[in-house]
Order: sequence, then C-alpha cells, then structure tokens
Amino acid sequence: MDLIRHRRQMSTVTTTPDMIKMIIKKDGLFGLYHGLTPALLKAAPTTAVSFYCYEAAVNWLTKPSYFKATLTA
Repeated sequence: MDLIRHRRQMSTVTTTPDMIKMIIKKDGLFGLYHGLTPALLKAAPTTAVSFYCYEAAVNWLTKPSYFKATLTA
C-alpha cells in the first residue's frame, strides 16, 4: 500500500484501482511488491520490541509475589 500511496502522490492518477492497473501494466504483477523489503526491515524491529515488552509485562503482572505484595499493603 505504501507503493501505491507514494505513486499516487507523484502522479495525476486519482483512484487507487487505476494506480494498481498502471503499476501492473508498467512493471508487471511483481511491481506491486517493489519496496516491500525496506518496509519489512523497518517494521520488524518495532514489532519485536512490542512483543518483548508485552510478554515482559504479562510475566511481571502474573507473578504470584506481585499479587501478595499488593494485597497485604
């Protein structure tokens, strides 16, 4: 979708389906995947950190000692 959005900003084509048709006509079906690798490389570290933080929070909050400390305080 980033490729289509960027190309629409630089083009006079007004609709998304028309832009998809133009990309397929010019670059073929694999043209829709142009730029996918950098996008995945950008998103992968962020997603990994999010998963790690979520799992760490779940593990910390579900420890029995955490509940004992909050109930006795």
